[in-house]
Amino acid sequence: MPTSLLISRRALLASAAFALVASAMPGVAMALEEETLLGVDIPDSFTGNVDAPVTIIEYWSPTCGYCTTFLNETYPRLKSDYLDTGKARLAIRPFVRNALDAVVFLVAEVAGRDRAPVVVEYFMRNQERWINTEDRLAAMKEVAAEAGITPILFESALLNRELLNRLNLMRKQAIEVFGIQGTPAVFVNGTLLPGAANYDSIAAQIASTP
Repeated sequence: MPTSLLISRRALLASAAFALVASAMPGVAMALEEETLLGVDIPDSFTGNVDAPVTIIEYWSPTCGYCTTFLNETYPRLKSDYLDTGKARLAIRPFVRNALDAVVFLVAEVAGRDRAPVVVEYFMRNQERWINTEDRLAAMKEVAAEAGITPILFESALLNRELLNRLNLMRKQAIEVFGIQGTPAVFVNGTLLPGAANYDSIAAQIASTP
């Protein structure tokens, strides 16, 4: 690997680690107008009926254990009961809590818009392999390869400063405008559900939505 690339990669990771540190701010509102909530820097990609009466938005982080629980336990039920039936649509948004999250989102992007969520999911289902290890970057590269991301693509992904800036802006907006303090954070038609939302809390909010 060229020395220049190694230095650039390390510099990027270092800058990400410092740039992504921010104090959580209290939410300014618990319910938001749809136009406000949908006004994000990275366009949403919805699962389900795009004209569904209920819009669910989840912010997730690859290093978040609760997000993996949501992926494994809550999402399948939401898909079966609401998304596949046309009752709701779901968009999942990136929320960077640390430099490792940034790496996963950057790497997933090179897979293309349609496959990026699949790559993130693969990282999340294999969290133990790349979080609980000394050489995290090497472990992440190995997991990425299994998800179809070559080492060359992995290295080049870490140089995508434009996407890193957008991820930072989305994090800032999520905290300062949308009131998010952790993940998974779930909105149902503009209402931010308290705590780590699960199927029951989401279903209850949908049922109470006019």
